[in-house]
Amino acid sequence: MNRKYKNITESQITWFCENYPNNGARFCSEQLNLPIPYLHRIAMEKSLNVDKKTNSLITSQAMRKFSIGKEEKYFKSALDISINSPEIAYTLGFLWGDGYLSHRKNSLCYYPVVGIVKEDFLDIFDSFKHIGSWKTYSVSVKNGREQVRAYLHNNKWGYFLRKNDYINKSSASPYKILSLIPDALKKYWWRGYSDADGCFYIHVSRKIVQFCFCGSYDQDWSETKNLFNKLGIEKYSIKLSNKNNQKGSIIRVSNYRDIKKFGDFIYSNRIDIGLKRKMEKFSQINILSASIA
Repeated sequence: MNRKYKNITESQITWFCENYPNNGARFCSEQLNLPIPYLHRIAMEKSLNVDKKTNSLITSQAMRKFSIGKEEKYFKSALDISINSPEIAYTLGFLWGDGYLSHRKNSLCYYPVVGIVKEDFLDIFDSFKHIGSWKTYSVSVKNGREQVRAYLHNNKWGYFLRKNDYINKSSASPYKILSLIPDALKKYWWRGYSDADGCFYIHVSRKIVQFCFCGSYDQDWSETKNLFNKLGIEKYSIKLSNKNNQKGSIIRVSNYRDIKKFGDFIYSNRIDIGLKRKMEKFSQINILSASIA
């Protein structure tokens, strides 16, 4: 027994000196059944260092293990999320249209972010508060209209949204998130999505009305088509565009009867939630529709 070090034999010290540089303290601890801090002290006294390549690998493995632990933690907490109010359903619909997920490089932490014109943001921010405490700041844009950027630093919601395709929503269908929303609340999700990426259009003198959703060139419109079919909306079109390096797609309804079906669906209750200007535009379409019926 080496008198300088307790609980370790000479042969173990020799083995440790040979293996520590290429394997690190954790490996040696597991083989010798000795605590890591104790082995670190021996390594320091004997001027032993872990090889740079090995140290990099050990650090990477430790970070990965830590990240997996965090991911499991967020996964478990995300399972507790319940979409149980019109405000939450509306906010999730709006984020599908105008939100995105931000994250630091090599991080599993994702944060919902949204940026819209200040007047609109103030109109709907009370609904956003139902999923957490947002950090906001104002920015000026070229056209002079002030915008608000809002960040939700909440890993649980970030993980929940990432797992429900908000990270790749420009090409995915919202099937996953809609499957988690009770049928009675789905209309609020569609209202939020309409407020973000939808548009009611009316030209009174020419008696032209339209409603459309705008998306990416690769947008999956399957759930939108499913909704239209359920509502009895028979006439709609999907158009792809690729002009001047700007690609996109639009799903459009262009007749009074079908636009009314969609508007009546999303505005059938709780008209205190959502953008007032879009509700008013739909009301104008209703009035014009009644005048020419």
